[in-house]
Amino acid sequence: VGDLQLFELSPVMLTTMCCGVVSNGIKFCTLGASKCTVRSHSKKAVLYPNELYISGGGKNAFTHHHAKVSLLTDDQLQRVLQERRTHADWVHLLHVLNTEGLGPQEGSALTRLFDDT
Repeated sequence: VGDLQLFELSPVMLTTMCCGVVSNGIKFCTLGASKCTVRSHSKKAVLYPNELYISGGGKNAFTHHHAKVSLLTDDQLQRVLQERRTHADWVHLLHVLNTEGLGPQEGSALTRLFDDT
């Protein structure tokens, strides 16, 4: 089990966070826009509201892997938001969501994603 979490990037968060590019675009800054003083963060990452992103474990998150919140049921969403997993586990989950989706009728598919971890 890893120590990273997913979070939902809401429209409000998108307008109040710095969102500056970190690590050559692999990550983005999650500090409040008024609190971040890093000059190089004037270049902003391309992000999408109402999507799940992987927290980087500090004051940043990963830009490249994300999925629409609407692909999960409310119960599935609550479960994944409480989970702590490795970066590889989350990348796998987001990939499955983006390619196959889970949907309400397939509630157990989310559990199967983590059976091998």
